[in-house]
Amino acid sequence: MAPPDAAAAEPSAELREVVEVLKLLKADESLHDLLERPEVLRAVKHWTGEERLPLEQCDDWEADSNVMSVLNKFKRLQFVCRRAGSGVPLQAVLERRAYFTLPTGQRVGEWPEEPSDSTRQAEPAEKTLRLRCICADGVAYRKSPDMGDKDKSLVGPRYFDVITVLELKGDWVRAEKGWLPLIFKDEALFQEVGPDDLEELPERPRMSLKKQIAWQVGFGIFAIVMAKVSVWYNMSEHGSAMWALNALNGSADSVDGHEFE
Repeated sequence: MAPPDAAAAEPSAELREVVEVLKLLKADESLHDLLERPEVLRAVKHWTGEERLPLEQCDDWEADSNVMSVLNKFKRLQFVCRRAGSGVPLQAVLERRAYFTLPTGQRVGEWPEEPSDSTRQAEPAEKTLRLRCICADGVAYRKSPDMGDKDKSLVGPRYFDVITVLELKGDWVRAEKGWLPLIFKDEALFQEVGPDDLEELPERPRMSLKKQIAWQVGFGIFAIVMAKVSVWYNMSEHGSAMWALNALNGSADSVDGHEFE
């Protein structure tokens, strides 16, 4: 837990700029009208990692003016957040509020008055740990904390998906559907996220080296096959043309059935 004075610390000028942008977004009726559209809401849930979509379902977003309008407004917020050195308080935008909490515990913005002791609800004893998948290929579930014990009946979290941790055991965590490794070959597979923290709007992950090699090999085989088909077609066309020419020459060079020497 953050020290007592962290929550009351005076925010920097950059953080105050973030609050001003949040106020504008809070009052932006067109933004929140667009957020009620199913296709825009699907895009937002994809960006936040709540409900990741296959990449082919995201290809049309660039041509959708509604989706791109919302994305551009989030990017403006992202810009001022980067200057302030903080993550994007995306949940604050969705809930139409101009205040949020930094990972350090510092409160930023105009918070509502604290409830009295008689109406205050008990706070949870432990913080809920949420992790975001940062592996481009995703991570497979395991039936136990063992890399070889894959659960092939389930689809594991994909890139930028968020999971809630139920149990932590060394370099393993247990989620609702099974166990997941946190590290593979000295590389982190997940990173911690807070309720109001989105470091940046995700970009499409690059293709892994294995998939790049497979794609290049497949394309090479396709090119070889097409080259052979082209050669066969040209030879067939050339052969047909030569046969017709020889037949024509044969009729022209023969008289009374005798060919000229």
